Amino acid sequence: MKRKSATQPDTASYEARRQSAVDELLLLTDTGIDSAFERVTHLVATQLHVPISAFSVVDRDRQCFRWAQGIDIEETPREGSFCGYTILQDDIFIVSNARRHKGFKDNPLVTGETNIAFYAGAPVRTPSGHKIGSLCALDNRPRRLTSGMRQALLDLRGILEALIELLTLSMLDHLTGLYNRRHFDDVIDREWRRACRLRLPVALLTIDIDNFKSYNDTYGHNAGDQCLRKIAETVKTECKRSGDIPFRIGGEEFAVLLTVTDHKQAYAVAMRLHRAIRAMAISHTHSPSKIVSLSIGLAATESLPKDGSGFRDFILCSDEALYAAKHQGRDRVVARRFSVTTGCRAAEPQDC
Repeated sequence: MKRKSATQPDTASYEARRQSAVDELLLLTDTGIDSAFERVTHLVATQLHVPISAFSVVDRDRQCFRWAQGIDIEETPREGSFCGYTILQDDIFIVSNARRHKGFKDNPLVTGETNIAFYAGAPVRTPSGHKIGSLCALDNRPRRLTSGMRQALLDLRGILEALIELLTLSMLDHLTGLYNRRHFDDVIDREWRRACRLRLPVALLTIDIDNFKSYNDTYGHNAGDQCLRKIAETVKTECKRSGDIPFRIGGEEFAVLLTVTDHKQAYAVAMRLHRAIRAMAISHTHSPSKIVSLSIGLAATESLPKDGSGFRDFILCSDEALYAAKHQGRDRVVARRFSVTTGCRAAEPQDC
């Protein structure tokens, strides 16, 4: 069987699912437990006696040395990368002498100041089995791994994967599988500051299931849990772009942060979600429409503060829109525009 070129990391059908796993875990941003990841990479350098070690996350078109020892480079192109090829393997991928390796001898990490001659990487998987990157050891001289070093790298890879699983559990709501309220607070603060820094539009949907208490009282809590799961699945289906981040923030309350999204785009997402829930036609005898419906409040940025402040006012703007949706009779989307100068104001008809 013909061997794939090491200079062309695979982009086969699994890639979309693999990339979703990278996005969902937000491994390319601060996680709050960076020090634990850094300790693992430090142990790799110690146990394998190498000057450079890293947990490299393979993103769409780049490899990111997210947690690294002995290297100042933060990222390189994915094409032609060591770690991009490692995620195609099931076992450790080793290049004993990169300077003589047909696939890597022209790699900038080999020919440039980093002067890499040796690479060993173990593919790192998420709890769902997707390969998101590599735990790797690098050296400036050609060499080989002993059996003990190979086992050490595999053991440390196992520890890293356990950390990822713990991170996942800490971020998720156990009932719906959406991100939880704690993670919402962390993410919206970080993404708001990023939007302010890069001058990017951002929007927030605050969502409430209409008359959910009476649904629980009528059909029971088990049925209520089933309803919440169905709503959550639909939220994930309708808000599936890489920049859409859904949360369960309360009993029957959800939120979706829409990054790099302007007002019209956000309104289209909100309306699509609202129609999708109605189309499910979940019976609710105590609802005016006789089916489960949503009230959705939308806030979208019109202008942003330069200093990254004001995200709590932005959240309140979305809450205000949700309150208006309920006050107007529920089962609808109400939109607001948020500006650093004028605050929260009703959206004009042409904005929607």
